[in-house]
Amino acid sequence: MPTLAYKFRAYTDEQTMWELKSQLSLLCEVYNTLRWVDTYFYQRDGKGLGKYELISIALDLRRQDKEYQRVYAKVIVEVGERYYNARQRFFEGLARFPKEKKSHKWLSLTYSQHGWKVLSVRPIRSGKKKLMKLKLSKLGVFNVIVHRNFDFEKVKRITVKLSKSGEVYIIFIL
Repeated sequence: MPTLAYKFRAYTDEQTMWELKSQLSLLCEVYNTLRWVDTYFYQRDGKGLGKYELISIALDLRRQDKEYQRVYAKVIVEVGERYYNARQRFFEGLARFPKEKKSHKWLSLTYSQHGWKVLSVRPIRSGKKKLMKLKLSKLGVFNVIVHRNFDFEKVKRITVKLSKSGEVYIIFIL
């Protein structure tokens, strides 16, 4: 079955926006740390780390540092998988080796399986549009303008994307 993605504009308050930018910066640090650790083990042992070892290191970072505990655990797991997939594409000859990321270019985070809750959905104006209140764990509440109908129970993951202009988009992946 093909994967469907619905992208909607979202609005939030200043505090949640600040927390989103802060968490994106922390996730960039986790990615760069995983890259450094993987490179170190490859140079030392001649073999890189596996997917679950990378995820374990990312979760250990979260356990040891209070700063990283502000980020939802599943989001940190997704960063480990993101680095692992980038490295695998390199080994398959499909891409270059993953570069160190700059925090101002890290613009998305993904909640897989759980970590979100739809608080309410109500129609706005007289059209088809709806206003959805979406709560993301350890991040905050977002007001999402939903302009297409889809089954909320079939959502497998949610990606929060911050555009360079500062607009927030919520992407529902079915």
